[in-house]
Amino acid sequence: MMKKESAFTLIEITIVLSLLVLTLWPFYLLGVYSYRQFIKVHQETGMKTDVVNIKLMIESDLARGGKFSVNSDYHGIKIKVSGREKTYLFKDEAIYLKNGSKDVKLTVYPVNDALWVFDENSISMNVEYRYKTVIGSDKYFKVIRDIEL
Repeated sequence: MMKKESAFTLIEITIVLSLLVLTLWPFYLLGVYSYRQFIKVHQETGMKTDVVNIKLMIESDLARGGKFSVNSDYHGIKIKVSGREKTYLFKDEAIYLKNGSKDVKLTVYPVNDALWVFDENSISMNVEYRYKTVIGSDKYFKVIRDIEL
């Protein structure tokens, strides 16, 4: 008498794998979406933090009696504090602090544009970032901070 061996057929394996893929696919998509959102929030938070830090530095200089002037092209602000001149300047896709002969880069992500505008009793600092998304396309993110005088 011949013994019958039990085994899965190719059709049964294909059906099980198909059901497994259909069941797990939404979880994969949820993971990808969550990762992209995390990266986006992380980048935007870093950009906002850079702008807040620059704002605080400018406010600190002004609070110590600094006198300011906005550049004619609005891409920088000069502050004279205690006989020293500090310049916050947009160049080479970044915001730099020029303090004497040193240039210190203050932003991590590439800056598309940065403007300083003086209105009545406040200075508006408008910074527009350009960054690559997870899927590769360029996005722009604008941060506006007002400095009360």
